Amino acid sequence: MIFKREEAYRYVFAKPVPCVFTIIRAGSEDVTLNPGEGELVDISPGGCQMAASLDIPVEQEVSVQVNFTLNDEEIRVEGQLVWKKPFGLGFQYGVEFSQDEDLAELITDELKKMVKRE
Repeated sequence: MIFKREEAYRYVFAKPVPCVFTIIRAGSEDVTLNPGEGELVDISPGGCQMAASLDIPVEQEVSVQVNFTLNDEEIRVEGQLVWKKPFGLGFQYGVEFSQDEDLAELITDELKKMVKRE
């Protein structure tokens, strides 16, 4: 299991945020699979923890596209699954986002708005 302790912060949602994810790459193969539904448990500018009922093998590199809404802002991000663990009736996955400064800034700005409203 890989932990990203050098990240500045990780925001844990009081209520998980619904998301839709699509597997876009498995190993070296580009794939197009039907979207799956999940929930974001927490997020940082560099990644998130996502819960889903789908059992995705992470022994090979698996890249996903995750779509979710923070406040009223629709966010689409690509990342790689870096770990998996059983969780309830499904699994939790660690998703490391592809490097994108604009995306990191957008996530930070939207989380600041959420915190102000709490």
